[in-house]
Amino acid sequence: MDIRSYMIAFQTQIFDSKIGSQKSRNQVNQNLYVQEFYNQGIDSNPQSIKIEISSEKDLFFLFHHEATINSFTQIKALQNLQMPFKDYAQITIATLNKVEQNFNGYGAIFQVMLDGSARLEINQTTEFRSVHMIHFDFHQVEESFLRQTIVFKYNQQRKEIKYLTQSLNECKMRATGTFK
Repeated sequence: MDIRSYMIAFQTQIFDSKIGSQKSRNQVNQNLYVQEFYNQGIDSNPQSIKIEISSEKDLFFLFHHEATINSFTQIKALQNLQMPFKDYAQITIATLNKVEQNFNGYGAIFQVMLDGSARLEINQTTEFRSVHMIHFDFHQVEESFLRQTIVFKYNQQRKEIKYLTQSLNECKMRATGTFK
């Protein structure tokens, strides 16, 4: 699927997400970056939605969740959701905002399985128990897309380092009085 046909609808960073396999007790707390994309169409009625999860610490950590009108019927049936597809994106954004704003009351658990699939579970924590709200099934991206993403991130870092180096040199010149 060509990412150029999508537009970014939402970006956030989920803190303190637990990353680990289902059977493993080894879990790592890590900052995850979440982006949600709409297929270019009318926002109130998107044709497909893509959610991307990445990590700043691990360049090879990149997972996608994609839902279309057809695949959403299966998602809806498996999770007993009572919403139409056009509301799926907004509910996803609202749920992720709740996790970000109230991390004591809501939790995001991202589990990576041995087969390369993954699941992001959003739970609400009450005084006595944890209530499952919604989950999203993810898969690892293809190697070619991962390469493109790594090259893009590398080039962005190079630009940022170049800009910071120039700014630092200007500051040094101003401090020594050699700035023109």
